[in-house]
Amino acid sequence: MDDQKTSDAPFLQTRPADFTLQKKVGGKGALGKLFTPERIQSAQQTIEEFKSGYFEDLSSYVAELHAATRGEIERPALLESVKSLKGHAESLGFEFIFRVCNPLYAFLCSKTEYSEIETLLIQKHAEAILAGIRKKERGMGGKVEEETLKSLEILRSTLSARNT
Repeated sequence: MDDQKTSDAPFLQTRPADFTLQKKVGGKGALGKLFTPERIQSAQQTIEEFKSGYFEDLSSYVAELHAATRGEIERPALLESVKSLKGHAESLGFEFIFRVCNPLYAFLCSKTEYSEIETLLIQKHAEAILAGIRKKERGMGGKVEEETLKSLEILRSTLSARNT
């Protein structure tokens, strides 16, 4: 087959991300001047560096989660850790960790003290978060992660039904 283009051959044109972003903010004028290719590349590099160091910067949050898995739950510190993890995970595309943290955070906010069964629920969420952190799970993960989310939902639903 030769390399010549024919009139009915599809033409695919790709553009770099900086071009697409510049078009969205109004081209080269106005905001486009703020979003130069150099600034966009610099910002993207900063984001990627932050993502790569994300798991190394989790020591205080991980300590709180470990305490939660042992049943040593101190509500204010745990609440702050889960809130921070939730926000970071959502911002950086760690969907599995976010989807575990989000309902856990809502549960933690709804209570001031935890019964033994509620402590177990918190522990199971903490274990799932720690597993996601250990695996450095970006995105949603796979079948195991999906099953984990379903199991946690069943635990929350069962506890909710039990409390009503």
